[in-house]
Amino acid sequence: MNLTEWQKELLQETFNMALGAAAAVISRLVKQEVFLNIPTAEITTLSKIIEETDQENPISVVYEKFKGEFNGHSFMIYDEKASLDLVAAILGVDFQGSQMTLMEADTLMEIGNIILQNCLHELGNCLERPLAADLPHISLGNATTILSRSDTIPLDRNVIVFKMGFRIEKSSTKSIIKIVLETEDIQKVLTSLDQYQERLVS
Repeated sequence: MNLTEWQKELLQETFNMALGAAAAVISRLVKQEVFLNIPTAEITTLSKIIEETDQENPISVVYEKFKGEFNGHSFMIYDEKASLDLVAAILGVDFQGSQMTLMEADTLMEIGNIILQNCLHELGNCLERPLAADLPHISLGNATTILSRSDTIPLDRNVIVFKMGFRIEKSSTKSIIKIVLETEDIQKVLTSLDQYQERLVS
């Protein structure tokens, strides 16, 4: 299963708007510019995402369930460096520990929540099908351990993944952030995108 060019462009444009709004909020929190590149979008599987993720370095995953005309899960995957840079900038400290404290993990989770909520809101508006998200959760560790432990999401299920570059103004580190949308009704999502196109051209 693949996205058509129209579906890909619409998803990328929709998420780019959402990320722009989220970046403005995060910039105010960290008191410096936050840059999120225009995302790319594609259909893949969780197993392929795991294969593509560096198994040597820990990741942070903020995830939340969403409900609406289609139900599912949204994930935001940070690499370790992006996580530490964000936490340090927001809390105004140099991250020295080998593990995040509860406060630091909560801070990272709230950032992920801001981004995911903006993306779900914009997608729901675009498709004229509002999506409501549950409270976020966060997991830290190895990609295989985190992403394959759910017994409710088959690893071979098709998901939509968005990839974007991430950078904080005063940091030289450039990181990649991934946002994953998972739903059993992925075909319904694609059909809704096509219906949006039909409304535009009619």
